[in-house]
Amino acid sequence: MTLFSREKRQNRDRAAKVYRQIADQSRSPVFYRGWGVADTINGRFEMLALLLFAVVNRLVKADKPDERFAQLVMEAFVADMDRNYREIGISDVRVGKKIKAMYGLFGARLAHYDLVLAEAATAENGSSKQNFADAIDAHVFAMARQDGEAATSSAARLADYILSVIDVLAKTGLAAIRVGDIRFPEPGVRDIIAASPRSAGPDAGKGEADGT
Repeated sequence: MTLFSREKRQNRDRAAKVYRQIADQSRSPVFYRGWGVADTINGRFEMLALLLFAVVNRLVKADKPDERFAQLVMEAFVADMDRNYREIGISDVRVGKKIKAMYGLFGARLAHYDLVLAEAATAENGSSKQNFADAIDAHVFAMARQDGEAATSSAARLADYILSVIDVLAKTGLAAIRVGDIRFPEPGVRDIIAASPRSAGPDAGKGEADGT
C-alpha cells in the first residue's frame, strides 16, 4: 500500500468515526422520549440531518474550510444508508433510488437551515432563534401537528440545542473534529423523566430504525 492510499484510507476511517459519533448522538433518547421527535425512519433521519448539518457546516464554513473531509463524512452517511436499507430487505434496484431520494432531502435540509442561519446573522429584530425553530418545525414536527399551528415548544428546544451544538463546534478546531474529538452537549435528562412512560425510545422498531 502506497503512502497516498494509506493516507486516503485513514481519512475515510476518520470520517466514518465522525459520522458514527453524529449518528449515535442523533439517537439520544431525549429527542424522542422528551422532545417529541417521531421514533420512525423519518424522525430519526431528521435528527441525523440536523446534526450532520451542524458538523458539515462547520467544516465547510471555517476560515480554512475542509470540504474534502466534509464530503468523506457525507460518503459515510450514504454508505450507512445503503447498508441499512439492504439489511431491512430492500432490493438492489430500489436501494439506489431510495438513497438518491434521501440524499436529495438532506441537501434540501442543509440548504434551508444554512439560509435561515445566514439570514439570522444579519437580522436586527431578534427573530433569529424563532426563524430557526420554524425551519426545524417545518421539517421535524410538521406531520405531528395540524396545519396552521405555530411552531411547537419542542421545535424551540431543539433549535436551542442545535444552536448550542453549532456554538461548541465553532470553538472546536478542525483538527480535533477530523480525529473525532467532538464534545456534543447533552440535552436535558429531566426531559426524559418528564416524558410519558409509554413513550417509545430510539430503539423501538429497530429493524425499521436502521433505515437511517
